Amino acid sequence: MGFLKFGRYGENASRYVYYKISNPCLYDRELLRAALDLPELLGLHFNNFTAIDIAFDHNKNFSSIIKRMLRNDRVTTILNGKAVKDRKGIIKGLSFDYSSSLSRLHCPTVTIRQAKAVRNKEKGITVQSYDKRAEIETHSEKQYILNFHGNPRHLFRLEVRLRYQELKDYYRKIGRAQAVEDLFDPAILQDLFFYHLSSVLRFTKGRKPLTWQDIISSNGRI
Repeated sequence: MGFLKFGRYGENASRYVYYKISNPCLYDRELLRAALDLPELLGLHFNNFTAIDIAFDHNKNFSSIIKRMLRNDRVTTILNGKAVKDRKGIIKGLSFDYSSSLSRLHCPTVTIRQAKAVRNKEKGITVQSYDKRAEIETHSEKQYILNFHGNPRHLFRLEVRLRYQELKDYYRKIGRAQAVEDLFDPAILQDLFFYHLSSVLRFTKGRKPLTWQDIISSNGRI
């Protein structure tokens, strides 16, 4: 169900225990509830989240949508809060990776990182889009994810990875304490996802901000 790590390296009297939920639990609500109840059964009390990865899985190809938006010279790309004005310049923190055959490139993965995440992947926000079905079939073999979604022909993922400081700042902004129950609250998870996604990458058309919901629903043809 999960993994416990006691204290921090080099500390002799830490009162903290770090608990990481195993991935299969995230695709079974009852199993996730049992996994989250386990620390309380051991006499432990929740303090805060140290990291949350939020995934949006869909049959829409998010990498193609992002690429289409980046190539659209009628919109302005805002990366990490700054408008990108030089369309031919190399953009730090933005990368495209591909699988390849001898004849063509396949399965683009788009990765966008905050500046501090570029220096240290354990810090800051990382956004990544990729072909989840292809990743499962060629690498992770997490068939339970495909089963969870009904084994679709196409499955793409847009993922936002958050770390301690981003989560702490977000909860301070909304004026509430962190709670385990938030993992079952679609409104909180959706707001966490789109708020931090937009903080890393967003677009405007003229003076009009473009929401990610509109971008995704239009397949980037906006």
